[in-house]
Amino acid sequence: MQRIQVSVSMARENKTQAIRLLSPAAAALRQGGLVAFPTETVYGLGANANLEEAILRIFQAKGRPADNPLIVHLPNVEAISSAVDIARIRPHEKRLIESFWPGPLTLLLPPTKTIARSVYPGQTLIGVRVPNHPVAQLLLSLSGVPVAAPSANRSGLPSPTTSETVLLDLADHLDVLVEGGSCEWGIESTVAAVQEESIHIYRPGAITAAMLEDATGLPVTVSTGFQEGGTPLAPGMKYRHYAPHTPVSAWWGNVESVQSAMQQALLQSSIQRFGLIAPRNFQTLADLLQPSPVWTYWIEGEEGSYAPSFAAKLYSSMREADTAHLEALYVFAPSAFHPLGTAIHNRLLKATEGRLWHAESS
Repeated sequence: MQRIQVSVSMARENKTQAIRLLSPAAAALRQGGLVAFPTETVYGLGANANLEEAILRIFQAKGRPADNPLIVHLPNVEAISSAVDIARIRPHEKRLIESFWPGPLTLLLPPTKTIARSVYPGQTLIGVRVPNHPVAQLLLSLSGVPVAAPSANRSGLPSPTTSETVLLDLADHLDVLVEGGSCEWGIESTVAAVQEESIHIYRPGAITAAMLEDATGLPVTVSTGFQEGGTPLAPGMKYRHYAPHTPVSAWWGNVESVQSAMQQALLQSSIQRFGLIAPRNFQTLADLLQPSPVWTYWIEGEEGSYAPSFAAKLYSSMREADTAHLEALYVFAPSAFHPLGTAIHNRLLKATEGRLWHAESS
């Protein structure tokens, strides 16, 4: 089947035009096809969550391990009964739905019997969310089915925040690509579950622990570790994720301390061709590094405040770095204490395979 590619902007097209453009993608979803589409977090690779054979196509296209669960996307809160056993939703879960949907929060909830079992392998709950993106919402509404959608990339690589990156990884696997511009947040949704008297975050994101606690009054814990021998409760827990082909190391702290730590790392290695992702106010100190970086990606803002811009550009900048044939990629990360710091550091710990350090002042 020849791939269909459509570009949709709700600011450019009226709703009637958008419906016409998205109708082939919606039909493909109903019929078991694979459709890549934008959300406010990253691009998703969608398939009909009710069709086992469609879900298996996701795993095959991505090279995704069979025990890695998927997240089901809905067009609005009213559609929740198509994926979730609403009789089993508890009051605090309802409160979170009211507070954060649509938005980058995935909740683990009891599924209906119609959801394909491979969406939530080895589990009793499914991840569900309503994306806060007008193109995604209209597409999901037109499809009329719950749509399982992990990030639209080969497993292990940085998630795509543009349609161009989707094509780099999955061009030969797509039935339809919906192009909707760059993604706002640039990192995946928070994944959380309400337990007896608390909330547990399994994957941090833009919806923070403090926000969940404020909405419910419940204490919130964050644990992204994985118990050997079990199956992961959420995407991103068990396997190598978010990593470019170039080896990555990252530091956070003030500009002088990070520059000193990077220089020390260079002195202790034989690296000659390295790249740098950093806030623009680091440029003067970066020029003093020996050897100098052969590739740079400057993100607007200062180290104390540039976390949102960093999150939005992290994956695309790492993808771009892979085209520069580097020996190593050094990253100046935002502070762990920024509201987005937990989510960003979670992604960097995966991307660097643990090479994320606090460059402390001497």
